[in-house]
Amino acid sequence: MAKVLRIGWLALRLQVAWTLLLSLLGFLVGDGAGFCLAFTLFPLVGLGVALWGLRATAGWYWPSDASSPEACQRAILSWDGPAVAALPALRAMLGGDFGASAIEEREEALLAQFAPPAWSGAWRRFVETDELQARLRSLSDPSGVPVGSQLEVQVQPQSRLLYALFWFDRGRNFRRLQRLQALWADRQAQARRRQEEAWRQDSLEGRLAQTELLLLRAQVEPHFLFNTLAHLQALLREGHAARGADMVEHLIAYSRSVSERLRQPTHSLAQEAEAAQGYLALIQLRFRERFQVVMDLAPESLACAVPVGSLLIPVENAIKHGLEPRPGEGMVAVRSRVADGALHLEVEDDGLGLQGAPGGGWGGGRGGLSNLRERLNLLHGETAQLRVESREPSGVRVSLRLPAEPASV
Repeated sequence: MAKVLRIGWLALRLQVAWTLLLSLLGFLVGDGAGFCLAFTLFPLVGLGVALWGLRATAGWYWPSDASSPEACQRAILSWDGPAVAALPALRAMLGGDFGASAIEEREEALLAQFAPPAWSGAWRRFVETDELQARLRSLSDPSGVPVGSQLEVQVQPQSRLLYALFWFDRGRNFRRLQRLQALWADRQAQARRRQEEAWRQDSLEGRLAQTELLLLRAQVEPHFLFNTLAHLQALLREGHAARGADMVEHLIAYSRSVSERLRQPTHSLAQEAEAAQGYLALIQLRFRERFQVVMDLAPESLACAVPVGSLLIPVENAIKHGLEPRPGEGMVAVRSRVADGALHLEVEDDGLGLQGAPGGGWGGGRGGLSNLRERLNLLHGETAQLRVESREPSGVRVSLRLPAEPASV
């Protein structure tokens, strides 16, 4: 009812204004003809002006859905976060991306003003100043449980009378609201991606905790540990106390380094290399330096972060499945380099190869390499790769590629 009364009042004012204008013109003519003409045309002209005013006012209160309407613009902005953060987020966007000249935040509502630059003139500032009103609404399911919130936004010229009479808007607020909706949707999508990443990290930590026992089994309880102790017993019985002491020293250092680093999912390549060297030192003592070891690690790669076991697990596989079952001497090489923003690790041997490994130990099951591949995928997704391939003329090459990121101290 209030809207109908406002429309009627505006139409009446328009009729009176038009009649006075025509009467004034008639008096200016001086012969009374214009005065008579004004009252003769008054019914037709007044009715036309009244209809025009009604149309403009109706367009103000009931905006059109046309592609570029010059009317009050309304939209609904969805909000996925906490309700108390919706209006501050909108306020920050209006002040930063839209340059609102004045923003006032009230309880569950916000009022912003957009004015042309000060140098554009008083008339333009009066005509082209717009305002935005936003109100926060809570949403709930049929049972009354809150399920989210939304913002009801309305953008319009501040001078309503001038807008209704002359339509100074020219689609300005339509474009402004379109941009606001696009930016808001983009920010919401970014917030959802950040939230999904946080959930992914939480899931990562949980899955890493579950795989920690598998990693522990792959590193601290391999078969070589029991063989090493048996070999140590034989050395002591044969009277080789010096070699036995060296073996115990290497075993203690290796066990300590591995157990300490299992507490975190990643560490530096230098720490990983230390664990691998401790393991290889034990192997060389056991087999009387039957295996040749080549370590070629680029200095710039030592500070990069790697998952625990990135070198140790491939080295263990090279000894267990490639070199130990094969008679004669053998070689295991460990290399690293940084190129194109990525860390490249390589462990290769000249042992039995993929086909000759007992029980297909290189490829399947829930072994160390499978565990390492899963953790690489959890930590880096598709940016990390682990490849196991045959080496010519014999042996296996394990290649890892992962982002060259510095290790946390």
